[in-house]
Order: sequence, then structure tokens, then C-alpha cells
Amino acid sequence: MSHGPLMKCGHSAQGVRHLKGKDAGILGETIPACIICAGLTPDAYIVAEEPDLTGRKARCTYYGGPTAGRRMRNSAQCLFKGCKDGVCHCEQDSRVTLPFFEYGGWTKSAPKELQEEKKTVWKLAGKLGKELKFVWDKEEKARLEAEREKVLKRLKFLNRELRRQATIDSFYCGCHGWD
Repeated sequence: MSHGPLMKCGHSAQGVRHLKGKDAGILGETIPACIICAGLTPDAYIVAEEPDLTGRKARCTYYGGPTAGRRMRNSAQCLFKGCKDGVCHCEQDSRVTLPFFEYGGWTKSAPKELQEEKKTVWKLAGKLGKELKFVWDKEEKARLEAEREKVLKRLKFLNRELRRQATIDSFYCGCHGWD
């Protein structure tokens, strides 16, 4: 797995975006991209300035949790030998080359504002879910499902932004497999 530069979304680039049309040039240019945030935010395609990672630590996103479960066939494939006794204990010095690295030091708006918006979006998603149960018209149901999908994408984005408020970075050690 190759790792690119840090993107404005906070992740290291794990892939590339192929430019099309007049933007591509003669040979068809590619730019680094975050495959986690692609389609959710334009920041997934913008390279950020490298922050100073000196002294920062990064923990696996499953840190402190179980590494294996009955349904996970590819479990316990930790790359850092930090998972012991069925629990993930992987912590590394922060560096962009860690798998699925996410920088935890940028903030775009005040955490209180994000929390309030998350509550509002959460309530709206629940309301749309309840409405879908009682709609029989196909067009109306399709419209509500599309609206709910947008709301759920926004909720995922807000959750990620709130995680980025943290003072510790994150990465994935492989403790849940590499499917």
C-alpha cells in the first residue's frame, strides 16, 4: 500500500484521481486523493501543508477494543505487533506513512457548533426513517430515500470532523483484517 501526502481532509492520500478533459493534459494527469473522503468533501483532492508531527502519537482506530470476532475471518493481521490477548494496543509515533493515517489537529469550526449540528442532523435522519415506513408512493419513497442518504452522508462527515478535534492522530494497524 502506497501513501501519498497529507490531504486537507486530514488523511494521507491512499489513491489518485485521474483528471479528464482539458485539465488532464496530453498524458492524462493524476493527482493524489483520499479514497475515504472522495465524494464527500472537495478537501479529499487538495494537498495540505505538512504539519509538524514531532512528539505526536497515533493510535489505531480500534485501540483498546477487541481485535477478533466470530465474523472476522482476516482478524489479527496487525502490522505493528501491538495487538495482544485479543485487544489492540497499537500506538506509534505519528507519520503520514502509517496506513490510513488521519491527522487529529485541525479544526474547521468550534466543537460546540459541530455537536449542535450533529444533534439536529441525527434527529432529521430519524424523522426521515420513520416517514419512510409509512410511504407507499414509489416516487415519494425514492425522494425521501435520496434525502435521507444525503442526511446520513452529512452525519458521517460531522462524526469525522468531531474525531479530528482530538489531540491524538489515528491510523489502522490491520487488527480487523485487510479485506
